[in-house]
Amino acid sequence: MLAHGLVSSALFIAVTFLYERHHTRLVRYYRGMVITMQLFGALMLALVLANASIPLSCNFVGEFFSLLPAFEYSYVVGVLASLGTVLSAGYYLRGY
Repeated sequence: MLAHGLVSSALFIAVTFLYERHHTRLVRYYRGMVITMQLFGALMLALVLANASIPLSCNFVGEFFSLLPAFEYSYVVGVLASLGTVLSAGYYLRGY
């Protein structure tokens, strides 16, 4: 919970920084940010990947320990929970 709170808060701060710079919430205007703001793009990618719980990130441990009992309870429940994780990771990367 601590890791999720830190990473999610950092993502909200990053989005607020983008809003303060461009004064719009329309995502299509943020296209090409990696070209003009390389360091910000790298930081955003690291935060998005940490929020998607890739291995060696702070959120991976929590995600793993929540999926492990789901697989022990029922294989179907574990697969559905894992599918939710994969779909959310795809959503994060699509947004990036």
